[in-house]
Amino acid sequence: MFGRFFAIRTVWLGLAICASLVYAQAADDQAREAAWRKLFLEGIAAYNQRDEDAAIQKWEAANKIYDLRPEGYNNIAVVVAGRGDHDRAVSMYLQALAVLPRMRAPLESERAERLGARRDVYQGLLGSAEELFKQGKAMEAARALQALTAADPNNREAWHILGLALNRLERWPELVPVARRSIELDPLSASARALLANALKAEKAPSEPAAPVPVYLEDVQMVQSPKGITLRGTVAGATAPAGTAVRLEIIFDDGGEVVGTHQVTITAPEKGRRVPFSIAVENTATATSYRYRVLE
Repeated sequence: MFGRFFAIRTVWLGLAICASLVYAQAADDQAREAAWRKLFLEGIAAYNQRDEDAAIQKWEAANKIYDLRPEGYNNIAVVVAGRGDHDRAVSMYLQALAVLPRMRAPLESERAERLGARRDVYQGLLGSAEELFKQGKAMEAARALQALTAADPNNREAWHILGLALNRLERWPELVPVARRSIELDPLSASARALLANALKAEKAPSEPAAPVPVYLEDVQMVQSPKGITLRGTVAGATAPAGTAVRLEIIFDDGGEVVGTHQVTITAPEKGRRVPFSIAVENTATATSYRYRVLE
């Protein structure tokens, strides 16, 4: 009896201690987040006064107090990227990226803020990684883009630049699945198909049969305005006869979340001929990236 009673009492005592620790931890987290917010806002004030060094110091102090918010890392990255230091910017963005899945569950009023933070990190990391690639730092760019594509697996542009980086590094076994994923998200990309063919050839692997490509889309840019989104680029004739209507479903994403889809039609030019195209999609929610699939 005594042993059983003591065991039961010990269990309840242990539960009470655990609950007490949980509440104490929650209170401590709230206090640290409040201290973080104070320093973060002081950094914003310093930045608005054009004192970037003071702003960075405030944000670094904020990150040390509470490392479960990405905004401080993100803001430091923006400042140093503006100075041309994309190595440090990528380091900051990667720390912000690591924070995102560890954040506490948002309140309903915080959901838009959270989406905005995630959007800023994804876009910023992509931009600085691309700059590193342009600077000839393919290894550093690849490392950053591997982290980004793991967090945002539908980011068409990130997969493509990662493929370019791996191609430059001649890391053929890694390039093969990256190029395949790039083709899935951008099926009319001649560049993505060339990357896959190059990797398979270097690996002495048999080429992969592929469905005929009706047209190729090249140099596509997404332009956002208050009225919606416009996709502009070049369509190059391939296997489809001139005048053929090629139907696409475009998926728009924002911070890794689907925000809209739209079906469009592109007219195929003669084989080998390149003509500009422009697709306007009105009343589309804010989007930071797009991908598409060819409809039958």
